[in-house]
Amino acid sequence: MKLKAITYSIPLLLLMACHPGKENTPAQNEQGESPQKKDPQTNCYRYASPTDTIALQIVHVGDSINGNLVYKLSGKDKNSGTIQGKMDGDLLVANYTFNSEGMSSVREVAFKLTSGSLIEGYGDVDVQNNVARFKDIHHLQFNDAFRLTEFPCP
Repeated sequence: MKLKAITYSIPLLLLMACHPGKENTPAQNEQGESPQKKDPQTNCYRYASPTDTIALQIVHVGDSINGNLVYKLSGKDKNSGTIQGKMDGDLLVANYTFNSEGMSSVREVAFKLTSGSLIEGYGDVDVQNNVARFKDIHHLQFNDAFRLTEFPCP
């Protein structure tokens, strides 16, 4: 009889351990509601002409921004990869890790957010530890010719 009680008690204890009581639930606010988790926000931008395409998908997680960036420009090799960075005011600054011609490279990219669009910044760069970085992020030139406009993410 004791063996039967122990045999049935063990699965019951394991089941209770897998489903903790109220003490392990998320904290509640003053109204008794659980706080809402902030979901990552995703935005998609692109520039498209008959010969050129630039596509950027970014995911905001707290202060960090991650995403995918693709360049298909006429007369140049396609390159695509990922970005990791953050917003600094209206400026997205990120490391772009990409593949082109079978090689992996890293370069800093910057996009200025203006009226729901992104405009890429260009400037002098230094290469350190195989990473191309802007010499001075505050002296970038922004080329409006390739304005990336926001569109619904697929």
